[in-house]
Amino acid sequence: DAVIPEFDVKKLKSIRLKMSDLKLSKRLGRSESSEAEIYKNLVDEINTVKENIEVLCGTLENHEMIKGLFDLTSDFQDEIFKKKRASGLLGFNDVLTISVAGLKKNIDLRNYYKSLFKYIMIDEFQDNNLLQKELLYLLAEKSESETAGVPSVSELDSEKLFFVGDEKQSIYRFRGADVSVFKELSNEVNSAGGVALSLKNNYRSEPDLIKFFNNVFENVMREDGKSYQASFEPLEYRDAILSEGCRIHLLYKPYEAVLPEGAFSADESEAYAIAEYINASVGALDVTEDRKVRKAVFSDFCILLRSGTQQKNYEQVFRASGIPYTSQGVRSLFQEAVVNDIYNFLQICLYPMDRTASAAYLRSPFINLSDLSVIELLESEKAIFAEGQAECCKTELDKERYKVAKELFEEINSRIDREPLADLVRDIWYKSGYRYLILRDSSLHGYLEHYDYLYELAVKHDEEGGTAAAFLDLIRENLGDYKKINDLKPLGYSVGGVQIMSIHQSKGLEFPVVIVANMGNTGRNDTGSSEPSYVSEKYGLSFNLALLDEDDIKKTNYFYTEGKAENSAREEAELRRLLYVAMTRAENHLILSGCHGRQNRKTPGSLLNLTLGSLGWYEGADPLECEQLADYIAEIPDYFWKDTVRHQSSFADIEAVSELYKNSEPYCHKIIKNEFSATELNAHKNEEIQSDEAGETLSALSSEVEKVLTETSSETDFGTLCHLVIERCIKNHGISSEFLDVLKLDLRPIFKVFSDSDWPIIFSSASKLATDFFSSTLWKQASEAESIESELPFTATELVDGRKVYINGIMDLVLETPDKVHIIDFKTDKKIVPGEYDLQMNIYIEAAENIYEKPASCSLYYLRGGREIKVS
Repeated sequence: DAVIPEFDVKKLKSIRLKMSDLKLSKRLGRSESSEAEIYKNLVDEINTVKENIEVLCGTLENHEMIKGLFDLTSDFQDEIFKKKRASGLLGFNDVLTISVAGLKKNIDLRNYYKSLFKYIMIDEFQDNNLLQKELLYLLAEKSESETAGVPSVSELDSEKLFFVGDEKQSIYRFRGADVSVFKELSNEVNSAGGVALSLKNNYRSEPDLIKFFNNVFENVMREDGKSYQASFEPLEYRDAILSEGCRIHLLYKPYEAVLPEGAFSADESEAYAIAEYINASVGALDVTEDRKVRKAVFSDFCILLRSGTQQKNYEQVFRASGIPYTSQGVRSLFQEAVVNDIYNFLQICLYPMDRTASAAYLRSPFINLSDLSVIELLESEKAIFAEGQAECCKTELDKERYKVAKELFEEINSRIDREPLADLVRDIWYKSGYRYLILRDSSLHGYLEHYDYLYELAVKHDEEGGTAAAFLDLIRENLGDYKKINDLKPLGYSVGGVQIMSIHQSKGLEFPVVIVANMGNTGRNDTGSSEPSYVSEKYGLSFNLALLDEDDIKKTNYFYTEGKAENSAREEAELRRLLYVAMTRAENHLILSGCHGRQNRKTPGSLLNLTLGSLGWYEGADPLECEQLADYIAEIPDYFWKDTVRHQSSFADIEAVSELYKNSEPYCHKIIKNEFSATELNAHKNEEIQSDEAGETLSALSSEVEKVLTETSSETDFGTLCHLVIERCIKNHGISSEFLDVLKLDLRPIFKVFSDSDWPIIFSSASKLATDFFSSTLWKQASEAESIESELPFTATELVDGRKVYINGIMDLVLETPDKVHIIDFKTDKKIVPGEYDLQMNIYIEAAENIYEKPASCSLYYLRGGREIKVS
């Protein structure tokens, strides 16, 4: 609602361009005057001011756009609030905001709640924010005080509040935690005469580890006066328990522009190096338990990751290396066999004729038939468990497996949508023997928790009242995706293996051996250059705007730029605290591991570079040659597929199998297709008449457009574009230059086959053909129809050689009058070939007559020549 003053945009632009043209350099030749020295010292500062002036001018030039965007987002916010009020929905922050507002304004309410609590103790206060602090101050106000608003620290009951926290462990900024609130609280409490106790002793870790932590974090957590930076005090330690001391290793893989042939990626090689270390350490490495020394087992090891993007590597490598493991959050759930196999089981229960699910099920551990039996069952074109299908099994073993599988299938099938889905998933898992198959091989134990997650997903689906079909839809749309499943935390069970978890999940826990892995990960690496908007703590909502000066685009929102810089600084400060939390989980031994790649060698935003820098490395140097790192660092070698994959040749005599195939007659089987498009059928039927020589040539498009279509082989894409333009204009009830401008932007992402330079002429050409159609006599007649249907999809059935086939099609335009329907099909062909589309159009005519129950006719409309050809 503020009144925005008028700005002289031309003057602002002039100043901005002058600032842009102003180039300052520190190179002043051999001048040694005092003025030259002063100038050199000021150049960086002057350049910063110059850049700020340039961006500020651009921001003021954009003030109308900024105001418009705020008006738009304000309306959007009002709409959200309206919806939330109407539905009675509150988010966590809403509850907190309302609570604080209520206690501020309503003194009686505050007095009531103050009287309920004699003492208030808050643990982990570093994970709180300003609103939570205000809530506590309101509840801890002296009984006789009735302050307007939030009381100051001097107005608090001196014996009521007790805070516990560690600013070095504030790592939940993504959910609102603000370490500066904790630091401010400490200052306030001290200034008001409160007591602050510093707990410096670390009883968890061995002394060698504490000395290492002190060395690292005295450098990593150097306070620069910013409220969001954590302070570090050296930790004190207990007596050592391990007589041989603890191990601190840094596994490092340098950047290789080109990897050797057959080598795994750097991240995969890192996972293999860690697997080798774990296998070598189990039974050999000393660890402590209840202050006694014993040899390490798999469950003593914990892999900590900054994010789960590379977790899949560790799961796969551990399975291949025979290392049992558990993870706090399965990310490869929809990529692995357990979910796929159970999905296929349920899929054929609901959709018995699904050939893909049937084939996968027949080869899964549920039944595992031989190739010949699988082919016979699929060729029969009947459901795999239909009457008489047992005869397709070619061996006695196949027949026995088929019988057992059919019994379970019929039991589960009879219970679908009659009993909870979770019960069916459980019985498939246990009764089929699938679980015991996994238990038999320790290298597969990591899959056990995949069932836990799927079962929990089914429980949640049951609670929401979902059907089995909806559950399969949910799984189907995620199959093959590597993704985190939110809000799903099954109880599961431990298999006594290595634990894999995020650093955030490890907070408050401890492990004999901590491996901080994938330290080269730079997180989201969000520079903000492509983000349309940003909410900063300092400036609130700001928009990422640009000014276009000829061919030069300049970033022009000062608030966005400054807010983003502040956010980046806060993120880096939290990264330092994340490193502290990760390292200090270790009781006995600490392994740090990471790779340098093309992108992360020069960024401070990785745990690897923070650690290397704290130990004496500097950018551009080789860590393997750094003297200060010599006691810790070891190079991760390249690992190769041929050396690491476990071959299972013992399962088959390859030479004997080879001879068997040499002497066998080839088994031929037909793959019978039962679904076609009308266009596909037409093209197949008329191959003999489709040639460049046949037919009447239509008028060409511009030479420039024809050249683009030829060079990019995009005739089909151009035809699709013309269809879309006509369809959208029909839905818009007309064509106009304004609508075409909108459409040009709207359709651009769909047609990436055309370059940015080619798109304007291609779209212009398609628009011209569409405009000509809307000016034609045919459209004039069409607009007088009783109803117009654009892009009408249909499925028809035909008997071909005694079997039913399905034909899918889309009618471009259907005009209905009281006594008949007429179909118009648009073509962008270069020639008119008599009879070329007769089959396709006759399929359309028959389908239209079945849909509308009226006689139907059809015309081809060739857009290039504006010619209508009626189909007999």
